[in-house]
Amino acid sequence: VVALAAGSQDGTSSAMFYLLVYCIMNVGAFGAIILARTDDGDTVEIADYAGLGFRNPVLAIFMSVMMFSLAGFPPTAGFVSKFYVFRSAVESGRTWLVIIAAINTAVSAYYYLRVVVTLYMKERRVELKVLPYPGHLVIALIVATAGVLLVGVLPSQILNPVQEAIKSSMMLSAMR
Repeated sequence: VVALAAGSQDGTSSAMFYLLVYCIMNVGAFGAIILARTDDGDTVEIADYAGLGFRNPVLAIFMSVMMFSLAGFPPTAGFVSKFYVFRSAVESGRTWLVIIAAINTAVSAYYYLRVVVTLYMKERRVELKVLPYPGHLVIALIVATAGVLLVGVLPSQILNPVQEAIKSSMMLSAMR
């Protein structure tokens, strides 16, 4: 919404870029959550992840990368996408909207980082049973994590095609 409020091609491109990145981050985050499930079907709470960083460090790293990206920390795609959203809003004179969004980002960072703290700095309450990992889910998690890190470092590989698509779409709309 922040980027779309800019009312520009840049704002629309930033919004589409953010949505794409957000989808990738959520595939990774929920993939990690699914892999850290219990075999009895009980609901897993954040406190249940306590100590997972030591019991299953690879899964905890994947989950941590997703949490850092969702919180908007560099060098992740979450940071880059939020940067472009905020930049497009500032360039259109909507600094007040960016301030509100930045406050919201800071509040949400607390919740995302709470998961990371639990993974590595809390004593475990319950034992999450390690079940066989479905191959397709592991692949999705690896691809999502790699995507979040690669887009964080090389955003133009995704942003440029998104900008071209928005530009073409706007040109087609103008022709009608």
